[in-house]
Amino acid sequence: MKTIHFRLVPDEKFPMFSRLEWDVVSVSFREVLEQGIHPWAGDNQHHDLVDAFLERINGEGHIPVGLREHNMSPVVNLGLWLHYMKKTRFGQGLEIIQENVLFCDPNLDFSSLAEIARNRLAGQWSSGLALTLAERLCPGFQELRRFLKSKDKTVKLSGQLDLGDYDWSKILSVDDFAGHERAIIDLAVSPLNFRNTTFLDAVTDKYRRLRLADSIDHVVLTQPWTDGNRVPTMWQAERQGGHWRLRPHVGADQETRVAAHEFALRWRRDGGNLCFNASTQDVIDMVDSGSAKASFPGLRYMMGQHSPRVTGQVPKAKVPLYVLGKVPSHSWSGAQLKSILREYGAPTSGVKKVLVQRLAKLAEAEYKAHKPLLDGFFSENRFVRVSSEAQYCEQLPVLGRENTLKGLLLHMYALRHLRGNGVIDVSYENDSCGVEELALALMNTQVTLTGGFVRVS
Repeated sequence: MKTIHFRLVPDEKFPMFSRLEWDVVSVSFREVLEQGIHPWAGDNQHHDLVDAFLERINGEGHIPVGLREHNMSPVVNLGLWLHYMKKTRFGQGLEIIQENVLFCDPNLDFSSLAEIARNRLAGQWSSGLALTLAERLCPGFQELRRFLKSKDKTVKLSGQLDLGDYDWSKILSVDDFAGHERAIIDLAVSPLNFRNTTFLDAVTDKYRRLRLADSIDHVVLTQPWTDGNRVPTMWQAERQGGHWRLRPHVGADQETRVAAHEFALRWRRDGGNLCFNASTQDVIDMVDSGSAKASFPGLRYMMGQHSPRVTGQVPKAKVPLYVLGKVPSHSWSGAQLKSILREYGAPTSGVKKVLVQRLAKLAEAEYKAHKPLLDGFFSENRFVRVSSEAQYCEQLPVLGRENTLKGLLLHMYALRHLRGNGVIDVSYENDSCGVEELALALMNTQVTLTGGFVRVS
């Protein structure tokens, strides 16, 4: 697994201060569970991660005591940066901190910072710096003119354009601004936002790895798909005292349920069936052995960790419903009718009416050939007709799928043996219509048989 590693590096301009840097490092699954090391899986995987991080850096305990009353530790926030930069939230938060926060010794006070700023300006002193500092102290021109003439009476200023006639670095020095340390600091130090170096202790472990919780108590374990179960099975694992409680998402899919049963049989340490208890070592072994992959979609730092609900549906008991199948129709194309005739070696010439009559004669021959088989099947299996077909049904398991005329033959048999319009009875036969005539009537839709059939004992 991965996590974020932090470090503080000296600032280029102010080596006595530091800036935040980070990289991605490996971490064991055990350290994530038992020590709360953040399981880094890429930006935006845990939406409130940046909020928790910023909450800590904005905490009162990380503001240098000596600078607190001088408002030199403003709140760090994303603001409009997120909208305009179109970057991910945690990455943006870290970049904002890196660019806008200087980390310092917790004992840094205002006078020490002012001394650092004076030394910084003195080392870079120029006419521009001197004039800028003077203008900050004297925002109005007349006030500025009086201040500059107080330092050199030979200065003659009738307007703003005359300010460019002098080298102010030779007329003014940093010492001329004694008593105005805040202005010196504001000009010399940027960014002007300080936090204690001890801040890292609040967001990392002793190895400076990202850590915002004492432990991780919820994890999703996903079984990889197999040839028998191509839908990954997900388990919610929640720490409860000294053990973990595992519960699967099984839904209504039978393959998922079977895979969950197999997983539970391998790992459970109690009498549980689908829901069972396991030790921390068991959970670690599940992941390390490749039996499951860990993820943390329920990890929350601002609201507390939570375990999402699991889902499972009890399969509804259902009685198989059977149908008789399709009947070739006079509305079919000539090519379709010829295809059936050709399959049985019958002639295929003639108009559609002739083809239908030829199919009826063929159906009569097939019916007589298969009647003993049909009599035997319906003698051993009794079926009752129901008024309507269900969404899911299957064809009667007789004659085999290879018989193209199966639907027509079953309709013919059912109509000739349907007693009371409800039960297929082998001992009863309606011979008021010849077999060929019945086949022709079915194909011309002069006779229909709707609904389905339920097997009864």
